[in-house]
Amino acid sequence: MKATKIVASITGIMLLAGVIIISNPTRAEQTSEKEAKQAVTHYLNAVSAGDVNEIIKYSKDERVPDDTKRKEMLEHFMQNNPVKQIQVLSVNYINEANINVTISGQFGDTTETKTLPLIKENNQWKVLIEDSN
Repeated sequence: MKATKIVASITGIMLLAGVIIISNPTRAEQTSEKEAKQAVTHYLNAVSAGDVNEIIKYSKDERVPDDTKRKEMLEHFMQNNPVKQIQVLSVNYINEANINVTISGQFGDTTETKTLPLIKENNQWKVLIEDSN
C-alpha cells in the first residue's frame, strides 16, 4: 500500500513538473526574445534620433545592400520625412531563429504600420527590411 502511494506521488510530481516545463519558455527562448527586443529598442531609438549609423547597425536592408548608398538614402529620407512618432505594437516570438515585430510610425505626413522579421546576423539581432518587389 505504501509503495503504491509513493509511486502515485512520484507520478503526480513528474506530471506536474512536465506541465510546468512545457508551459514555461526555456532560458534560451527568453534570452533570444530579450535580445531581439533590445535590438528593436536600439533600432527605434536610432530612427527617432535620426542616427543613420545606428540604424544601419541594428538593421539589414535587402533593398540597398551597399552601406554607403544605404547611408545616403537614409540621410535623405530622414531629412525629408522627420519622425513624429514610432512605437512597437507587438513582438511575436516564433522560435529562437524567427521573431517578428510590428511597428507603427509617423514619418512626415505619412503613417505606416509594418510587420518586420528579425534576423540574427553575426550573433546580433537585426530588423530586416525586405525588398517588397
